[in-house]
Amino acid sequence: MQIRLHDGIATLLVAAVVVPYVGYLVNGSMPFVEDVTGMAAVGLVIALVAVSVIGPDGFRGTWGRVATVTGVAAALLGVSAVFVGETWAIGDTLLASFVGSTVVTWLIAVLIDIRVLRSGGVRPLDDDRAVRRGLSSPVLVPQRHRGVRRRLGD
Repeated sequence: MQIRLHDGIATLLVAAVVVPYVGYLVNGSMPFVEDVTGMAAVGLVIALVAVSVIGPDGFRGTWGRVATVTGVAAALLGVSAVFVGETWAIGDTLLASFVGSTVVTWLIAVLIDIRVLRSGGVRPLDDDRAVRRGLSSPVLVPQRHRGVRRRLGD
């Protein structure tokens, strides 16, 4: 588990979305952010930059699919907040959902990138390790990189 530079940059970018949002909630506006539409637009731009900084490594495997789904949901919520934020009463709810799903997407993607969350299938336990563990038959153990199930000797 090693946090790299691009993980830190993505974290700062997501903080650059969350901090103005909290200020917007407390004060009703922030510099450069006067309403729901402005906050959603700023958040969308910064979130897209954060996703590009993390790159494809943060969106691989099963957890990567979860991060992708939450990211797409965040984008749809953000675009909805931009277009209907001021005209509908639901604008604040859309904005809150957008910021929350952005944070969830960032968290999953960074945890995947620093290898806290892993996904994969199983890999065979080699004969020597099986004997040391007192096992006489082929054994399947979690695999780190492939989603394939195999037996020993295949």
